[in-house]
Amino acid sequence: MDEPEKVQGIVLLRKGEYSLPALHDLEHKIKKLNESSARMLPGMKIEPYYDRADLIAVTTETVQENLVLGMSW
Repeated sequence: MDEPEKVQGIVLLRKGEYSLPALHDLEHKIKKLNESSARMLPGMKIEPYYDRADLIAVTTETVQENLVLGMSW
C-alpha cells in the first residue's frame, strides 16, 4: 500500500497555563499556517488527530453536575 508520508508532532501545554485558551490559540495558528502557502511546502497541511477540547468540556460538565448535586444534599 502506497500511503503519503506523514510527520507527527506533539504540542505540550506549559505548567500553570489554561488549556482552553491555549487550544483556541493553537487552532487559530494551525488555520493560519494551512491558509498561508508561503509558510509550508506545497501540498502540505496540518491535520490534528486528537483534540482535548471535547474532553475538557465533558470533564467540566461532570464537575459542575457533581457540585450541584453535592450542594443539594
